[in-house]
Amino acid sequence: METVDKFYKKYENIAQTAKYMVDGLDEGILPDEDLCAHLISEALHNAPARWTGLVSEKTDGMTLVKMTKEHFFSRKQSSRLLFEQIRKGKSIKRLTCIIMSRVRVHRVTKQENIDLIPFQQDDNYKTWQQEYKAAGINLVKYVRKNSYTYYVGDKKYDSSKQISDEYGISTAAVNHRCDTHTAKFAEWKRIKNG
Repeated sequence: METVDKFYKKYENIAQTAKYMVDGLDEGILPDEDLCAHLISEALHNAPARWTGLVSEKTDGMTLVKMTKEHFFSRKQSSRLLFEQIRKGKSIKRLTCIIMSRVRVHRVTKQENIDLIPFQQDDNYKTWQQEYKAAGINLVKYVRKNSYTYYVGDKKYDSSKQISDEYGISTAAVNHRCDTHTAKFAEWKRIKNG
């Protein structure tokens, strides 16, 4: 089965590297498990983040670029989990799925990200949901503001991607057709929301 995630290979490479490290540790080739776990946690930190689509209520009015990506799973604990799963004989595919889960992020304010730290380091909080609640962070589904509604003839679309998928053209081509004021594309329109 082929995956559609464009970063799958990067996540899989981390899984394979973790496997090589655990094999090396268990065979006595690598002497320091803490160092290996740290290196994998750094790899998780540098891996492409997978956004959940959730943002803090306090980010209202901020652009996505101004929001902080908050890794809600501890990378240190995630590297230890990977090592544990490797020792239980889990496949590279399963390890890759764990990594893809563990590199997920929510978007919060910079201050909220800082405010979360004491709760994330406190063993009394067992889940990220408990940590967020203690830090007073409420998550909501992100709704794009100042976006466009698209029309091709009488059919309405919420995004250029929907049209792109339906017509088999790029989103840039969709936007070009909507912005072109020629008879050929007279039925293609986009209207700014808000």
